[in-house]
Amino acid sequence: MRFSKIENQIFNSKKEKEKYEKKDLNFYKGLEKIALKHKTTFKELLTNNAFMQRRYFTKRLAFYDLFKKTLNMPGSIADFGIYKGDSLFTWLYLLEIFAPYDLNKKIYAFDHFKNYIGSSPTKDNNIFYNSKNNSKRLLGSSNSPKQMIEELIDLHNQDSIMPGIKRVELIDGDILKIKNDFKKSKMGLRFSIMNVDINLYKPVKSIIENFYDLLLPGGVMMFSGYTAGLHTGEGNAIEEYFKEKKFKKLPYSSYPRAYFIK
Repeated sequence: MRFSKIENQIFNSKKEKEKYEKKDLNFYKGLEKIALKHKTTFKELLTNNAFMQRRYFTKRLAFYDLFKKTLNMPGSIADFGIYKGDSLFTWLYLLEIFAPYDLNKKIYAFDHFKNYIGSSPTKDNNIFYNSKNNSKRLLGSSNSPKQMIEELIDLHNQDSIMPGIKRVELIDGDILKIKNDFKKSKMGLRFSIMNVDINLYKPVKSIIENFYDLLLPGGVMMFSGYTAGLHTGEGNAIEEYFKEKKFKKLPYSSYPRAYFIK
């Protein structure tokens, strides 16, 4: 099997890739074996950190560290590109823990639930998207997670400190098309955190041009794909706008790949 461009961005050789995949597979096989042997319940699997792989725990710590920087600030959280809700519900947990009664601080979650539709061939040059194995999957899926996200929002709302109080607003639509209507309907809205996890040139450019002015001074701007060789488009959009900006990275986590304080 040919060593692909995607694999070459991450591994030095096919042998190293196979070694990594085997290690990953053995970990989850080991978890499954332990869980079945000891009759572990579904609740225990979801709530016990013993069943979480190490590298995924660092992402939670990263969100916490960046959230802390804005804890004493006004403003809501903008989450662009939520997929199946990992970042969205991490923000929600942090709000519920550290700002349970600050009902003006909400999460605005943006996604069109069509994956990578709308990419720019000239600006994106996205190796991951252009690969035969991934392009069809990333062009959209009949198994859109939108309904799942809506159901999860309702479920977490029932479990919140103040049930019935809306802490998450889901904005379904292409950011290039809905930006003006959203801003008109939220004239006084400001953000303390903007998390951009889209990886494509056009939407990232549109977010920077149309939403960055809503980020308060001292607020956190986060990017998931900047500096990653797989996601050229995001880097192109960022560098067109933030040519002189000094970016930072958390030393213990690969997410976000870059952030800065406004």
